[in-house]
Parts: sequence; structure tokens; C-alpha cells
Amino acid sequence: MYLKKFIILKIVQLILIFKKQLRDLGATVELADIGMQTLPDGSSIPLPPLVFGVLGNDPNKKTVLIYGHLDVQPANIVIICLRIY
Repeated sequence: MYLKKFIILKIVQLILIFKKQLRDLGATVELADIGMQTLPDGSSIPLPPLVFGVLGNDPNKKTVLIYGHLDVQPANIVIICLRIY
């Protein structure tokens, strides 16, 4: 359980860095708590918060949504190549 909590702590640290970087660019930023996750062994861990940021508010400009994960493993290049071919 210690490792799970350590990983969540590191992810939250990354989220706070990302939040600061967005604010430094002039964005308004909110973190949204999305609750807990129950693991197969029955234990529960807190899910990392979602980051919502808005940079600018000109209604005449297009909207862009950027969606990403901070807590995923790098892709295995062999699997990617096998799926392509």
C-alpha cells in the first residue's frame, strides 16, 4: 500500500507543477477532486485531481481541448509497430 500512496503523491506533485506552469502562462486553473478508486484487493486509493485550465476568453477565437495523462507508462514501440503493420 505504501508504494500506491507514494505513486499518487508523485502524480499530485506533477499536477501541482503543471497547474503552476499554466498559471504562469496566464491561464485560470482549477483542480477537480474525482474521488476514490477501489482496487481489486479491496483497498481504496484517492484518484489524482483533474486539471482544468482556460487560457484566454475571446469568443471570436476557436476553442482547443488538450487531453492527456500524467500517470501512464511509455508506449512499447514493438507493440505500436505490430499494430501499424
